[in-house]
Amino acid sequence: ANLPGIVTAAEAAAARTIAHPQLLLNVPYGEQQTFAEEILNRAGGLSNTLPPIERPKVTTPDDIALLAVRAWEVDGPKMVKLMQDYKQQGWMIIVFASKKGRPKDAPIDVLIDNAGGPGKADAALNTIANVLNAWVWQLEYVSALSRLGKYPGILQSMVVPGSAEHNGALQKNGEARRFLGDTDARIPAGELATIYYKRMDLLVAELRSSTTQQQIATAADLVAARLKDGKTVGVASCEHFLLSDIFHDN
Repeated sequence: ANLPGIVTAAEAAAARTIAHPQLLLNVPYGEQQTFAEEILNRAGGLSNTLPPIERPKVTTPDDIALLAVRAWEVDGPKMVKLMQDYKQQGWMIIVFASKKGRPKDAPIDVLIDNAGGPGKADAALNTIANVLNAWVWQLEYVSALSRLGKYPGILQSMVVPGSAEHNGALQKNGEARRFLGDTDARIPAGELATIYYKRMDLLVAELRSSTTQQQIATAADLVAARLKDGKTVGVASCEHFLLSDIFHDN
């Protein structure tokens, strides 16, 4: 249901990129750490996404800001101020958040709805949905650029042979990160998003499987038993999302 809006947002950003190839895709870090951790310097991600604080001398009035709101009632004042500051600089503001509770003074060009609510109780699921929608937006941004004859710099996983050289070339300086190449490919709107959605459906099915649910139950019983005995429980994860989000809404 969200896809048409995401495609529209991606096409608008792609057209802006073609018109202003020096623009930056700005993803502030401190104000939205979980979202930024999932977007910045990730395998399959766009090389042109960085926090504006890391390249303040090359920002332009044509830049695009990608912002996410956990919940308006929690982070609204902070994020609205950020949007207002960016809008004063002329930037296009794309926000991943709930339509419910959107402040009237939030200068948003495009809001991609996470279908959640505005309160603290909604924040955890909102955050997951925001990240999912942001990846779909990136896929459709690449697709939209291809229909205009261009493709952006895309980073590769460290397990891909040659990725160190590939990524190093894109990450060596600001100009390289804004790479736009020529392509004859024309990726239809929604094609990559559909692949992603199918993979997400499979992932959810795997999470609901008896094998995974039994692992979760075993871990929960172990944690509960140790806490009951007054012992310490250590939790670790190899997951960008949880670097900061594990401390919220737990």
